[in-house]
Amino acid sequence: MRWLALIACLLLFGCVTNPGVVPSGSNVYKVYMQASAQSPAAATLKADALREAGKYCLGRGKTLKVLHASETRPAYLFRKFQRVDIRFTCVDKAAQ
Repeated sequence: MRWLALIACLLLFGCVTNPGVVPSGSNVYKVYMQASAQSPAAATLKADALREAGKYCLGRGKTLKVLHASETRPAYLFRKFQRVDIRFTCVDKAAQ
């Protein structure tokens, strides 16, 4: 019975997928996050991705500069996921 409840919760709330920051060229990086459409985390997906990109640059003593951002919000169907892709670079704070 506990397994059935666990499976029901996972299907109902879903989860967030985030592989972290990935290099995508010379001083260009990509971060994406994905959440099931019914997940409570889906509402803050873009902000969370931008926050992670910002922390990545801050850890290198630089500032985030977003090059491209895209959001996919599919209509709810089983196994459809909202996805946010952020392509960014880290620039010197003085170059801002």
